[in-house]
Amino acid sequence: MSNDYDIMLPNSVTKFVLKLVKTFRKSFIFSCIGCCAIAVEHTAFPYITKLFIDGLQNFHTGDNIIVTLKMPIILLFVTWVGNDALWRLAGFSISYFRCSCEAYIKEVFSLSFLSQKNSFFAKYQSGDLFGRSLHTATEVPFLIDQFLYFILPCTLNILIAITVVFYIDFRISICILAWVILHIWVCIYFLRKNIVLSGVYAKAMSRFHGVIQDSMSNNFVVRTFNGLSIERKIFKTYAKRQKSTQKNMLYTYQKMLLVLSIVAFVINGPSLISLELTLFNKGKITVGDIAMIFHMVFNLSAMLFETTIILGEVIQSFGVVKKNYNFIKDMEYEARQSFDKIHHVTKGEIKFENITFGYEEGSNVFENLNLTIPAGQKVGIIGKSGSGKSTITSLITRNNVVDIGQILVDGQDIKEFSQSEIMKYISYIPQSPTLFNRSIFDNMKYANPSANFEQIVEVSKMTGLHDEIMEMSDGYYTLAGEMGSELSGGQIQRIAIARAILKNSPILILDEATSALDVHTEQKIRDLIDEITKNKTTIVIAHRLSTVSTLDRIIVLEYGKIVEDGCPDELLEKENGIYREMVEIHVEDFV
Repeated sequence: MSNDYDIMLPNSVTKFVLKLVKTFRKSFIFSCIGCCAIAVEHTAFPYITKLFIDGLQNFHTGDNIIVTLKMPIILLFVTWVGNDALWRLAGFSISYFRCSCEAYIKEVFSLSFLSQKNSFFAKYQSGDLFGRSLHTATEVPFLIDQFLYFILPCTLNILIAITVVFYIDFRISICILAWVILHIWVCIYFLRKNIVLSGVYAKAMSRFHGVIQDSMSNNFVVRTFNGLSIERKIFKTYAKRQKSTQKNMLYTYQKMLLVLSIVAFVINGPSLISLELTLFNKGKITVGDIAMIFHMVFNLSAMLFETTIILGEVIQSFGVVKKNYNFIKDMEYEARQSFDKIHHVTKGEIKFENITFGYEEGSNVFENLNLTIPAGQKVGIIGKSGSGKSTITSLITRNNVVDIGQILVDGQDIKEFSQSEIMKYISYIPQSPTLFNRSIFDNMKYANPSANFEQIVEVSKMTGLHDEIMEMSDGYYTLAGEMGSELSGGQIQRIAIARAILKNSPILILDEATSALDVHTEQKIRDLIDEITKNKTTIVIAHRLSTVSTLDRIIVLEYGKIVEDGCPDELLEKENGIYREMVEIHVEDFV
């Protein structure tokens, strides 16, 4: 079954780049044609120079200079205009191709991250993930740019130059070919080392960026505990690692350039010059040929060294791209699983059958847990921290998967559901809901994209938000701020409840949903919840006893086991009962 997160990435970076080329092939083809102008420029102009020199050597006083130099003059203007036209074609085509690739990569990678479960985001810092996505989105188009602007023209220039010189004298072409082959061999030798070093550098850089992002996200904690000195030490440690790995990579690259300079001097200096002078002395080549060969060799030398310099940056970028791409490709997210069967949940009955689960091997939260919540029942779950309250909700929502046993929803094993599918039938209100930095209207509409403005206003009135929203500067189009920073905790919580109303799912889970509200507002929301939970299976995680006192059933957890289970009145009558004791001593902050 397809879903919004059905994103399959190719097995390697190379295949991914080929996929980009295929997706935007028209602009890529025009880019390649345009970039051929670079190779034409570096070979056509030396040839035109040869024609001018040979023409001037054969010119005699009294001849018409224009007639004598007609062919090189025509070629000069044709090459000049054609080359400039191809450059403009390349510029526009590459600009379009780059923009398309960058937007596509950001979209695909972001959706790949969003397909992960909560445990994934607990393991990896958001700054690190954002850094991987941003770096890859910019570096892949950079790699393709370098291929188009440097590697492709340089390759064509080598082939054309050697072919042209071959028709003048094959010995000169062999000399140039030997130099090019030796240049490439030296590059391969050093760049293979740099591929490894660039991967190490990319890892160090990504970690440093993640630490910086983490510190920025927790700037309030840093200020509260006067932690600048602590952060400085951490920054220095990661900055030192990044500097060391980058230095190793760049020094290896500079050694390569030194060796290449020596090779170029030895072959293009004494060897090539002596060969050309010998051939000229024997009348095998003309002055124009010598000028053209020197011009071509110097152009080719400049292009080879420029391409080699670019290759250093390409290797560094490739290391970043390969590391980030493999990280994303190897993620185990449900989008890659096959969920062919279509499920329907209409009633909302939930069954835990012999559930064993633990976050860490050898340490189980539940062992052989059995629990049935009939459709339409309102159940409150209470217990101390670590008793398993939130784990129950994480298993139902498939943020975690059971080790042993099965969870049935309307008789269907949720292992057969993708997470996106099971969440279609669950409205979840967390303890600390967050909002997008978008308008209040967009934040509410997120739960039900088909909802119109009148429906948004209706649920806002139900949650007591309408009047407060209308007092804001832009009403329903007021920006909520990052993570809802422009709104109070109570307003954020009520928007989360409004979302649940709009979604209208058969199962409703409230995880400390009224914890951020004052007593007066909490009472209004409790009355509202009583109304909206009619005919819905409702699970309420709470530490305020007033939140669960009116529910159909209360379950008390302790160390992953159900120690009490019944309606509130029954549990109050139970002597030495945990729930009764809590009520008697008014433990309103039971966590």
